[in-house]
Amino acid sequence: MKEIEIKSPAKINLGLRILRKRKDGYHEIETILQMIRLYDDILIKESEKKINVFCDDEDLKGKMNLAYTAAEIMKEKSGRKSGVDIFIKKNIPVGSGLGGGSSNAASVILGINRLWKLDYNKDKLMEVAKLLGSDVPFFINGPVAIARGRGEILDSLKKVEKMYLVLVVPSLPISTEWA
Repeated sequence: MKEIEIKSPAKINLGLRILRKRKDGYHEIETILQMIRLYDDILIKESEKKINVFCDDEDLKGKMNLAYTAAEIMKEKSGRKSGVDIFIKKNIPVGSGLGGGSSNAASVILGINRLWKLDYNKDKLMEVAKLLGSDVPFFINGPVAIARGRGEILDSLKKVEKMYLVLVVPSLPISTEWA
């Protein structure tokens, strides 16, 4: 296998309780996370040595993209000499609270695991995901979970009732850190 295509899903929070501010600057939360049918499209191709990230959003190309860091960690942990070219077509609005960057990172972890036939189990994949951010483990674990702590402590749920929702994303992006 020389390349792999992945659908990288968005998520919504079905309610959010902010319990208190933590000493590390984060907030202690409880929320229900649910993946939704809005996806970024990711193509991962094996390359010679380097890791490259290409994106249709100019601001998300290169080393500043969390997908790059995910690939870098997977390369380091696996001891692989080859690299990957990652192509991301954004459909999830940036700064919308829908987890697009975290989902992309998790999708790269899952994609590289399959592309390089690493056969990492879920625990090993979660270990990598936790190094990247609070939402990333959810996208390894999903599709629905109760999240606690900073969002990294997950209890999977079987299913939530089928529901319809209207997703409205204002044109003003808001960073999670600011919010």
